[in-house]
This record gives sequence, C-alpha cells and structure tokens, in this order.
Amino acid sequence: MIWHQGWTRDLRLTIFVLWAFCSVSCMTIEPEPLEADPYSTVEAGKALYLVSCSACHQSDGKGLEGVAPPLFGTRWAHESEERLARIILQGLRGPITVAGKKYNLEMPPMGFFKDHEVAEILTYVRTTWGNSSSSTDVNTIERIRAQTSDRSDSWTVEELFDEGVDY
Repeated sequence: MIWHQGWTRDLRLTIFVLWAFCSVSCMTIEPEPLEADPYSTVEAGKALYLVSCSACHQSDGKGLEGVAPPLFGTRWAHESEERLARIILQGLRGPITVAGKKYNLEMPPMGFFKDHEVAEILTYVRTTWGNSSSSTDVNTIERIRAQTSDRSDSWTVEELFDEGVDY
C-alpha cells in the first residue's frame, strides 16, 4: 500500500511539472518573423517554371521556334511585371513579335496558380538569364488578379497595351 501511494504521488508530481513547463514555455516563446529570402523565392519560381512553363519556353528561356517566344534576351521579361502577370493569369492569344520574330500563338491561362506562386515565377523569369529586374511582390499579383477577375478571355498584345500597363 505504501509503495502504491508513493508511486501515485510521484506520477502526479511528474505530470504537474511537465504541464507547468509546457504551459510556461509555450506561452513565453514567440517565434521570430521570417524574413523573405530572395534566393528561396527564385528557387521556388524556378521549380514552378520548370514544371509549368519550360515545355514551351524551354528551361533556358530561349523558347521553342514556332511554338512559344523566348523570355531570354527579350524586353518582355523585364519591362512590365503587370503585363506578365496578366498573361500568366488570363493567357495570351494572337500574333506577337518577340526578338524580331513573329508568333501566332495561344498561351493558356495559368490562373490556377496562387498569387505567391505567380510572383515566384515572375521573379525567376525577371532575374534569370541575364535579366536584372526586381523581384515581383505578391501584392502586385493580388491587385492584378482583383482588377481582372471578371475577365474570361485571354489577352491580345493590343489589349495589353491598351490596358495602360507600363511599357
């Protein structure tokens, strides 16, 4: 009987100490906010690009003759992130001239990507292959998605320039 009483008391004491420790440590430790790591954003964008974009635009960004224009060495990749966001979200159709070559294409909309994923893809494209543009902020993508949420058709080049997008 004495052994049983001591064991129960020790067990209750151990449980109380563990509960007190966990309660205090969980309430007093606040995680430090994570800082955005540009490298991880570019790497995430690269992974998404390779899976979703490289079949047409190629892994080196040089495009596929007659199918998709290059992103490497062209002004499209570094001029207007808003234009690029519209193209990713709603797609692009019709004639386009890139790096002196004419394409008549239909790029499907990729609006299924989350805003941060679109920002990551654009950051990768805009900072790779010799491009030195700034990274794309997720707030820009959120704003563009909200502005174009009622659009059901893909863009034409003419419409993109009529939208007042920086060129």
